[in-house]
Formats: sequence, C-alpha cells, structure tokens
Amino acid sequence: MQMQSKTIKDAYKHYKAHVENPVSQELYEDICKEFNIKLFDLILTGYEFDMGSNMGTISIARIERSPTTLTVDWNETKKYKQELIEQGVKLYDSTTGEELPEWLKGADYLS
Repeated sequence: MQMQSKTIKDAYKHYKAHVENPVSQELYEDICKEFNIKLFDLILTGYEFDMGSNMGTISIARIERSPTTLTVDWNETKKYKQELIEQGVKLYDSTTGEELPEWLKGADYLS
C-alpha cells in the first residue's frame, strides 16, 4: 500500500476549492492549530474524541503506577546479555526453543 502525506496546506487547497467564500490561508491555519491545541488539551484531561465517519476515537488511558512495581531497564538488560554472550553462556533462542533464558533457570514456578 502506498502512503500519501497530507499537510495543512493540502487541506486548505481542498477547502478553498469546495467553499464559495474561503477565509485566507493564514486564518485557516490559525483555526486548525487552535483546534488541535484545544483538542489535545481535552484528550490529555481524560476526554475521548470521536473522529466521525467510522474512523474511530482518540483517547488516553491513564494507568496508575505503583512505586513498588519494577520496570525493565532495557539498557542494563542489553548490557547483561552482552556480558553473558562474552562469558559463553548459551542464551534462549526463541526460534528453536533450545535453552531457557538465564533469568528463568531455577525459578520456583517452573518446578
């Protein structure tokens, strides 16, 4: 599928071709920018925007995080993986499923 990029200038050309008394391009762009800013503010405060024409909605789901829940530090994980490779440790291969990940070895829930 070929993708086409559309800009506010393209939208103005379409608008101007289909409206009897169009506003200036500068005013049109200001209106669009102001609309987008207000829309983003509403979405960020919990509202949902319905784009119409069965195109779907835009919203943000806020998820409360617990300071006791750990997250993955991918940079440290990559460094540790490289250390294991340099030590000659055979790591898990998802395509063959030959070896368990190093961090799973000895896990209580596997027995």
